[in-house]
Amino acid sequence: MGFRESMRTTTLRELDLSSPILVPPETAVADVVRRMQAAHRGCALIVSGELLSGIFTERDVLEKIVGHPERYRDPVGRYLRADPPTLAPADTVETAIARMAELNIRHLPVVGPGGKPLGTIASGVLVRFLVEHFPREVLNLPPRHDQVLRTPEGG
Repeated sequence: MGFRESMRTTTLRELDLSSPILVPPETAVADVVRRMQAAHRGCALIVSGELLSGIFTERDVLEKIVGHPERYRDPVGRYLRADPPTLAPADTVETAIARMAELNIRHLPVVGPGGKPLGTIASGVLVRFLVEHFPREVLNLPPRHDQVLRTPEGG
């Protein structure tokens, strides 16, 4: 199967979805950030009951929390992005890449029927998918973006 066909047919359920960090909106920002760090995740999903109500990302920490130490005690619900765009497990890699590029984001929740969060898809997972399809080209990239190699092997 060619690369284009693979992008159009590979669904998110076939990829390595990250287990979501699920927290209620009243959780303190400091606790959410600690959980994100411990799990090496770039986002946490905010849930009301079992349903997705928002997302809190590394970007939110940088833009809304850093420089305001008092905000670490606030509930994360004050700083989340409500009703985030989502994907379904049946959506394709092509759809995920297009949505992330269009919205300039790096994390998307993947939800099942009724809005229950199943996981998150991160841009890094999509990059790995692309690299797997072009290993020779990626492995032969120069160490610096401005460097031009004389041979494919870099010699």
